[in-house]
Amino acid sequence: MTNTNPIWKIACRGLIIHEGQLMTVKLRSTDDFYCLPWGKLDAMETLEDCIAREIYEELNVQPVIWPLLYLHQWLLEQQGKHMIEFFYLITNWADFRHVDLSQSSHGFEISEIRRVDLDDCDVNLQPSFVAQYMHGKTVEQLLAMWVQSVVSH
Repeated sequence: MTNTNPIWKIACRGLIIHEGQLMTVKLRSTDDFYCLPWGKLDAMETLEDCIAREIYEELNVQPVIWPLLYLHQWLLEQQGKHMIEFFYLITNWADFRHVDLSQSSHGFEISEIRRVDLDDCDVNLQPSFVAQYMHGKTVEQLLAMWVQSVVSH
């Protein structure tokens, strides 16, 4: 039976890529997989403000954000949740080379930061489509895909 009153969750994720590697985090609350830095949208907050705030809170780096790169939705029917996630490309990758979680206000939420090779993803990366979607693509190719999607709409 379809839940007619789902719990809606809106979140933003940041793609931080350099030389074929994607920056991922392992959260203490879900220590069995890696994911992109992310967070939930607060009331009356823009999507761009959400991703900027979440990345700063978790990693203590002010991100340079490109326009929306990808939108994904997923349903957790058993839990009655409907997730909508907005993926943004973060272009100042160099600022994320030496993240000190002890200096961030929410660094305690993260147990590990790992750079994952997109051509040979050897970790449980969630959502799982991220590695498949980005496999073998450079930042330039991702941006070209974004430009093409904007032009075609």
